[in-house]
Amino acid sequence: MTLSRVFLITSLTSHLCLVLPFSWGLVFQTTRSKLFHHSKERITSLKSATVSTVSQGDVLVSLFGSAEACDKFFEKDFGKNVFHRRRKFSDSPSPLDTISIQDLYDTSKYISLRKRGSFDYLNKTEMSFDDFSDYIIGGGSAVIPVDKGNGDSALIPLKESIEMSLSREVGINVYHSGPSAVALNRHYDSYDVLVLQIDGEKEWEVCIDNIEWTNITMIPGDVLYIPKGIEHAATTAAGFDSTTHATIGLPDL
Repeated sequence: MTLSRVFLITSLTSHLCLVLPFSWGLVFQTTRSKLFHHSKERITSLKSATVSTVSQGDVLVSLFGSAEACDKFFEKDFGKNVFHRRRKFSDSPSPLDTISIQDLYDTSKYISLRKRGSFDYLNKTEMSFDDFSDYIIGGGSAVIPVDKGNGDSALIPLKESIEMSLSREVGINVYHSGPSAVALNRHYDSYDVLVLQIDGEKEWEVCIDNIEWTNITMIPGDVLYIPKGIEHAATTAAGFDSTTHATIGLPDL
């Protein structure tokens, strides 16, 4: 795989600027009081919101690939279970299937360099894009926050659209990793996370019900949902020079 193939992953698709429906915000209106606690009222509200969300047939359906998959997720898994959706040939296109790592490097003020939990900020006066490319090819990872305070990323419209729908702030990070790379060791987050695989393949370890570890292979277009408090870690799959995914950190509700 050439450097141009690894790091110049083209641009966002036309789906990027679609606005999520206001009804998706209804899905998140009931607050969980603690980890792994899901009230009957929350699940009831969740199901009633799902019908109107899917009927509008937009980004959520595109994210999960089909209305049926979207329904299944919100009715059975959201707020409760780890959920992996493999995109099928017959599915609708992913709302985000390509990004340019070069553009993210050029426009981002803050990029963190990661290797198995180690942390350092990229200093562009000392690390050119070519040097950055070498770091990735050497097994490194980069975590790039998507935020106005971090430059003019082309992903900002996506972040703003989600926030407009939810009427609250969310966090989006792009993870770009080299061969056999592990950005973060096993850990858990204090918020729910949606992962969208963009380029290459990634092997995830997820601790189901905080008891049993299972492996999940993510390929482009796949979606993975990890509820807060669930331990996980990710590694670039064997045979791939690089891999890229985006995480959407959902607010604590």
